[in-house]
Amino acid sequence: MDEKSSNQYCQDLVRNRDYHRYLLSFFVPRPSRPSLLAILALNVELQSIPDKATDPMVALVRLQWWRDEITKIYEGDTAQSSPILPGVQRAISRHSIPKGQFEALFHCYDDIIRGTAKAPDDCLYDLLSDTLPDDKTRNAFSRKLQIHDCLDDDAPFRAIRLWLGV
Repeated sequence: MDEKSSNQYCQDLVRNRDYHRYLLSFFVPRPSRPSLLAILALNVELQSIPDKATDPMVALVRLQWWRDEITKIYEGDTAQSSPILPGVQRAISRHSIPKGQFEALFHCYDDIIRGTAKAPDDCLYDLLSDTLPDDKTRNAFSRKLQIHDCLDDDAPFRAIRLWLGV
């Protein structure tokens, strides 16, 4: 899958299934946006595992599949069987994201599946911050995330508040 198709797939997936975070993607520099959206698309897929697989063992197998695919990327394998993975691979290579960041995210979802829930947001936000170019951008995005997490679920109101920075 070419880069443009992969980017579009990730953008559409995040827009349709995690709209609030999709809105947040507009607050990062345009060059970082495809990487951020690829990681958010991966998170959408990981988030859906417990809902799709009612048997915890099946869910753990699915989570392991994603973990193995990310490991393959770090080992230099370019054959991916998901349209999300080329975007994740580009994010890893462009931003030198440590594998441990992904492992922390997988561990959070592993805990959720096993019933010892731990919110994956902090792990996700740490991973997303690695796609941003400098500390100033990271701090600004972090402030937007804090506002995002505190506001109610009314997306248009939230978007306006984020845009205004209040």
